[in-house]
Amino acid sequence: MKKVNYIDFKSNMNVYLDKITEEKETIILDRGDGKRAVILSEKEYNSIMETLHLLGSKANAKRLFESIDQINKGKFKQGDLLV
Repeated sequence: MKKVNYIDFKSNMNVYLDKITEEKETIILDRGDGKRAVILSEKEYNSIMETLHLLGSKANAKRLFESIDQINKGKFKQGDLLV
């Protein structure tokens, strides 16, 4: 995460937007009045929202963490992808 002041961001917006969208950079925009905003790509935002959704219920989060634990312990069978 990179902290950038408003004037610098405004002057170099194309550069920062390229970093955000192409290099997965997250920018903290400091307005100088104590207020800040976080700028990230739509792809990163959607990824965060999906993760929050998947972990949103205790039951689903428990199943996901149990599955990860089984994979880490080598307790899984690899199969063909169904299309």
